[in-house]
Amino acid sequence: TLDSNSLVSFVVNQATMAQYAGVSNTGSIEADGGVVLMTAKVANALTATAVNNSGLIVAHSMQDHNGTIILAATGGDIDESGTLDASGTDSGVTGGSVIIRGDGHTEIASTANIVAQGDDANGGLIELSGHTLSVRGNVAAGRGGELLIDPSKIKIIAGSTSNQQSVGT
Repeated sequence: TLDSNSLVSFVVNQATMAQYAGVSNTGSIEADGGVVLMTAKVANALTATAVNNSGLIVAHSMQDHNGTIILAATGGDIDESGTLDASGTDSGVTGGSVIIRGDGHTEIASTANIVAQGDDANGGLIELSGHTLSVRGNVAAGRGGELLIDPSKIKIIAGSTSNQQSVGT
């Protein structure tokens, strides 16, 4: 609508918010030896989750090309409940990189499977970052691989998968 000062205003209803709530993958994305980048910049509170993956993303490392998967959100949350696989697939190939980096809340659900293992070689890099971070799923960087956890604060709670393990405040 236009007001008397010719300023434009708008209202976003719930259906529109659900449809345009950032980046979401519920299917399969494959880019062996390549890079998969899912990113969103959220300027306001229109979205609860800027990047959401509940599907399968594969970027296997191959001979001379390490696979890379990046989920990045600026101004919003990341919800990872699917599979991110940057493993090496050929003998002697190191694992690739899986980077999950947000400045809001990053949620790694109990159903998540994040792997960057090498095939008879060193594993890759897995980075889990967020202002707050909750990790409950499977995270495997492989032998000789790196796991970088980067929240504001860290709290590790022992227990079964039925306990929520929160990192950060």
